[in-house]
Amino acid sequence: MQRGLDGKSSKTMEAMDEEEEGLEEEEEDEEEHVESRKLKLIQFEWLLFK
Repeated sequence: MQRGLDGKSSKTMEAMDEEEEGLEEEEEDEEEHVESRKLKLIQFEWLLFK
């Protein structure tokens, strides 16, 4: 961490980039989970109403 102008510690650009990458990965995982649930629901409905 680096010291900001006010003397308090602030995140480095690298640390912020790593945090952003982690959040993007979490979003991708969540999107994959949602798509998987949608597919399971479609399969269930297809079996139920065929």
